Amino acid sequence: MDRMRTEIKTSCLKRLKRIEGQIRGLAGMVEDDRYCIDVVTQIAAAKAALRRVEEEILRDHVAHCVEHAISSGDGGPVVPRSSLCPATLIGMSRPATCRVSETESAHAAVTSSCVYA
Repeated sequence: MDRMRTEIKTSCLKRLKRIEGQIRGLAGMVEDDRYCIDVVTQIAAAKAALRRVEEEILRDHVAHCVEHAISSGDGGPVVPRSSLCPATLIGMSRPATCRVSETESAHAAVTSSCVYA
């Protein structure tokens, strides 16, 4: 089984190349002694862009890899269903409660069952 679906891989690579340009721009801003708040604003934008790539990869992982492992019976003890919440996977600073019923697919659980405090 492939690690990442082709369309997701293409999308993520495109985003990462754009982020790479943002980072080069940031380096230029620092070299040019640009106003600190402008630099910090651009850092926040780059971090948000990276977070979106991370979320896209995690959604694909759950929809493609984890769901396959669960449906084939290989995901039981290795991937506890309660750990499928994106907030848990990416270590978000806000606490989240994720509810997953045994009748839900892994993808549906991730897309609809996370409640952020």
